[in-house]
Parts: sequence; C-alpha cells; structure tokens
Amino acid sequence: MGNFGRFDPELQRRNVTGLPNSSKMDEIVWNEFYQNGESLAVETARVMAEYTGTPIADQVDLSDLPIIPDGGEKERIVKTRLNQRFFREALMSSYHSACCITGISIPDLLVASYIKPWHVSDPKTERNSLSNGLLLNALHGKAFERGYVSINAAFDILVSSKLSEYVSSNECNNWVAAFADKKIALPEIFVPNRHFIEYHNDVVFLK
Repeated sequence: MGNFGRFDPELQRRNVTGLPNSSKMDEIVWNEFYQNGESLAVETARVMAEYTGTPIADQVDLSDLPIIPDGGEKERIVKTRLNQRFFREALMSSYHSACCITGISIPDLLVASYIKPWHVSDPKTERNSLSNGLLLNALHGKAFERGYVSINAAFDILVSSKLSEYVSSNECNNWVAAFADKKIALPEIFVPNRHFIEYHNDVVFLK
C-alpha cells in the first residue's frame, strides 16, 4: 500500500510522497487499475480462482437470493457482489479497520460508504474508485448516506442544520453534533477525491 501511495494524486497534492522504493511494476499496476476498480475486483477473483481452485461464482455469497439461473443475470449479480466485497475490503485495509469519524473498530459495525452515491456514479471509473469511499460505522454511514453528515475538501466533518430540532437530545449531540468541524482520520492511501466530496456537498448534504 505504501508503494502505491507514491502514485496517488490526492496524496501528491498534500505533499505526501509514499514509500521511495516502489518499482516500475507498482506503477504499471497503479496505472492499469486506478481508474478501473471494477476490472481490479474481477481480476482479483480470477487470480484467487486459479490459486485456490474456487470458481469465481463460489467466491461470493448468494444465499440471500432466490434461485438464479446460470447465464447473464447470474454473471451480473456475481460481478456486482465481487465489486462490493472488494470495495469494502480495500477500504478496511486503507483505513486500518476503523471508522474515519469515530475510530470504532468493530468490523461487523463498519460499512463502506460511497461519497458520490453508487447509483449516480460512473460504472467504470467511479463506482469502485476507492477515493469515492469512506469507512464509517453503521450510524454515521447512514447519516452520511442521508445527507445529515458530510465532509469538505479540508476533510472537516460537516453536520447538517437539519439536525437542529434534535440537538436537545444528548444522544444526538454526543453521537453526531459533537463531531462537527473535527477532521476525519485519513486513509493510508486512496484519500477521498475532492470531485466526489464536492458532489456530496452540493447534492446529498442537507444544508
């Protein structure tokens, strides 16, 4: 991860250089997959299939779905689940398995949240871009999704004025409002991209 940090443009903007001993191969891998997370997720599953002998379709849990016939529909669902799993696992690694707002580090309570929502993100260049993600606990993940919480380009936490009617509640103050103007913990790599942050501020955040 430190080797790839050398090529991350968001880190470069902050004058963070990453490890100095990255190789040419590191650069080749970065350039191939940085803007194409979907291909990276599928390629990872393919390599695992070759290494472990486990077919790609068996690498994801489909037990919550009704019987899906083989063919294009199953392939599409498997691909989506692979991408979701990869997105979460990569953010867990980059954020050291801790919520970037609270520091909570209970894996079952952590969610991989999109900054620019998944349904409006470009399927090829944005949906699996790790700079379009934050690792949050379930409460703050839902608050972020609904626009009650956001961040700005300086990585300060923003809390919506729409919560003003609830600030008399100690729980609202302690769990949400108290984090206003504090900074999120930044990941080791794949720092949130200001393009996605601006979208969340302008479209999702409830001012």
